[in-house]
Amino acid sequence: MTTPIEYRPRTLVVGQQYPLPIKNQGTITEFLNPYNELILHFPDLQTIEIMAVRSGDLYGGLLISGDKICFVWEFNQSGNHKRIPVLVCEGIFDVRLIQEPVIPEYDEREHLMFTVFLIDAVSNNLQVIRSLTLPRAMTQEFLAAVRNQKAGIPNEPNTSLAPELWSVTEPVEMMNFTTMHLLGQSENH
Repeated sequence: MTTPIEYRPRTLVVGQQYPLPIKNQGTITEFLNPYNELILHFPDLQTIEIMAVRSGDLYGGLLISGDKICFVWEFNQSGNHKRIPVLVCEGIFDVRLIQEPVIPEYDEREHLMFTVFLIDAVSNNLQVIRSLTLPRAMTQEFLAAVRNQKAGIPNEPNTSLAPELWSVTEPVEMMNFTTMHLLGQSENH
């Protein structure tokens, strides 16, 4: 049974149409806007991919260099807690594109919570709603990089992969250039 969730004055139900237009297929990292959302918009989703996003272990990494920030996401096969990647994707993040970003002041004990939406790009049906948290270290690294990005202060690189190569490197290869953190579970729908 799927429980409707009241979210951003709209009701979202798995199996029904996602109510907002999405122009492009792929990964959209909508953090600090003021909600934290990871939107996965892919065609021809397979059951194993849906299950990986719904209940498999998720690892996340950050590539940071200068004024560039990129997330790398690895969704693993559901049900066995072994690291068997099923879906690996990346998403560029730029706080300067957000009209009024909400950048929280977290201390080192807090985690950034976000919601994952998996949407079938052909039918526009919502397949998964899942809440997760970034680990503390990843939360702190991301928010520090965002504050610098917003202020126009270049970030020290945390990767040897140059930003100009991010758009031409497969996400599965990008994982080799960052620390991949196991993300915390919150609730799944």
